[in-house]
Amino acid sequence: MAAVATALAPWILGSSLILILLAYLGQVEEPEGIVPGCAASALTEIPRRNRSGLTEEEFYQEHVLKGIPLLLFLDEPMPALDVFLSACADRKLNLLSKQQADVLQDLLDEELPLWQWLVSNFVLLLTTGSTARRWAQLRQATATELFEGPAAASFRGPPAAVRLLHTVAAFLDNKLLLHLSAVAKLISQPVYLADKVLDDICPALRPHAELSSYEQHAFERLQNRKVPWQTLQGIEDIGLRHESDARVFYGGPKSYSYPLHRDLPDEDVLCVLHSGCKDVVMLPPAARRRLERLQVPGARRRPFTWAYDFFSDSPLKHLKQGWAGTLRPGELLYMPGEMLHHIRNSCKHSFTICRRPWRATMARDVALETLKTLRLAAEEETHLGEALAALRARRARRKR
Repeated sequence: MAAVATALAPWILGSSLILILLAYLGQVEEPEGIVPGCAASALTEIPRRNRSGLTEEEFYQEHVLKGIPLLLFLDEPMPALDVFLSACADRKLNLLSKQQADVLQDLLDEELPLWQWLVSNFVLLLTTGSTARRWAQLRQATATELFEGPAAASFRGPPAAVRLLHTVAAFLDNKLLLHLSAVAKLISQPVYLADKVLDDICPALRPHAELSSYEQHAFERLQNRKVPWQTLQGIEDIGLRHESDARVFYGGPKSYSYPLHRDLPDEDVLCVLHSGCKDVVMLPPAARRRLERLQVPGARRRPFTWAYDFFSDSPLKHLKQGWAGTLRPGELLYMPGEMLHHIRNSCKHSFTICRRPWRATMARDVALETLKTLRLAAEEETHLGEALAALRARRARRKR
């Protein structure tokens, strides 16, 4: 046995070095936009309209009430990034998105079992060269540092270790390894200022966060709307709140806050891109039944995320419905709140301001689907009232 091991050792070492060399040489700068042949390219293109060809009432009737995504060219991009870099250049920023912070909180939990701590930190060291604590420390920067560093850097693909892990996981068709590779890809991607409340990081941007005439019209129409279905208003106690604060996103190529996921708040999302470009994938909530939810080893959070990358993985034969497109400067993205989505920066200096003016369940009858997607109601449930009653009963039992 020892002789066999001795004979195989040089072959194993040589093969490993070749794999590492090929992985390194294969790292070329990734192009902007959605790459042909990936899963996103097989989806329906997000409708694109100009301001001159769409009235505010048409936007409300054809998109908001029906839940149809839209890319709408509003005007030439405003200098919001310039304002950010001049008025708030030296303010220290926490670059962790809320979702990344949730994962990190679990990884730094003092009650985390030793084996889970060792596995998570080993994966982090392998993919980023840092432990969980060091990874968090690196997610602090000023606007100027972000502008001169990550937001301006080219992206040459995930680290070799991440790509090798994904290749092995796909070859073995191992769910745990696939989920680990998805987490590794998330934590190794470029640093990114994501989903930060505008007033907290740069109040000077307020004039650039005002609602467009399309958003204002839809907001006013929904204010006094009486719908025949039950909405999720008044039940913030279960987490389905309405967050109306404008939020800022700024980063470089291929950075994103989280993989394919569903937002917890009950609200439609509207974003204006001021510079750069962003790739967008949106899927109807029913797509959750055909996708594997991401399970993070050791994490206690509900899995609102799915272990599939539409920007790099091959198309799924059993999943055809969905939308994809690239947001350009001066365009408004309208995303119905119930959609599963993955949004990533695709160009250098991609700067976006997003807002959530109204509840999705005031515009469309999607409350029960929302609860099912967030695993707050059973898939077999058919009555929203009963689903809410069961949810409140579960919460009451946990508080005892």
